Amino acid sequence: MIQPGKQIGRLRVRSKATNGYVCDCSCGKEVLFSEDALKTVKSCGCIVIMGLDLATNSGFAVRYSWRAPAAIKAGVFNVAENNDGDEVSWEAKYCLAGNAFWRLAKEHCPDFVAIEEPEHRVTSFAKKVKNKFTGKDETVSTINPNALQLTGIVGAVVAICMILGIPFGTIGSRSWHAIYYRAGTKPAEGEDWKDVAIRQCEMEHIQLPSTKKDKRDAAEAVGISGCWHKCKIPNIRWMQQRYMALRTGAASLKRERTAA
Repeated sequence: MIQPGKQIGRLRVRSKATNGYVCDCSCGKEVLFSEDALKTVKSCGCIVIMGLDLATNSGFAVRYSWRAPAAIKAGVFNVAENNDGDEVSWEAKYCLAGNAFWRLAKEHCPDFVAIEEPEHRVTSFAKKVKNKFTGKDETVSTINPNALQLTGIVGAVVAICMILGIPFGTIGSRSWHAIYYRAGTKPAEGEDWKDVAIRQCEMEHIQLPSTKKDKRDAAEAVGISGCWHKCKIPNIRWMQQRYMALRTGAASLKRERTAA
């Protein structure tokens, strides 16, 4: 027997009924589930998706299936400095990223986390520098060192997902751009895709952070959250099963069977 008041995901058991348990979902619905169904369901069938655009300055977005896009919560967390404002090492950034995501996950209880896939190789590019011996400009090949940190930051977030039992998936930037935006959408001259993301959020009346830098990262996270159903899922059985249950609305079907 399940005791009244027990919290199961976003469901709180209110009372025992003839054919199951009356529960209150955090989305505001009152629902009835059998005891067997409550072993696997986490909500009434509503879904909370968190999108992440991870970097030193990471954007996040929390999307609710039962609310309009304007209700999406978007923001950022930064792992470049400690509480004293000192720059930190790469390893410390991973710790800070894991801690920041832990707090977000505990606050918002996402059913799924969609993460922009990090580059698994670092692209080199040409850069002009002045030769300190000759004083002449030279073109050299270099890389963006910050790109090397992305895999570590993503790894820290993924580890917290595993600890908390939250299924996650990754999606490449080109993939979610093609899914989320209308065909033919592209940045205007002098813009990039983050500017496109900001405009999309403004069209949907989604509140973004106040600074341009934070707006850019948070807006991309909003787009990523909207493409969760196209993410690549790790080859881990429980995670793939949970993902498919979200895709197929398994919780809603179990509720309907109980009510019947």
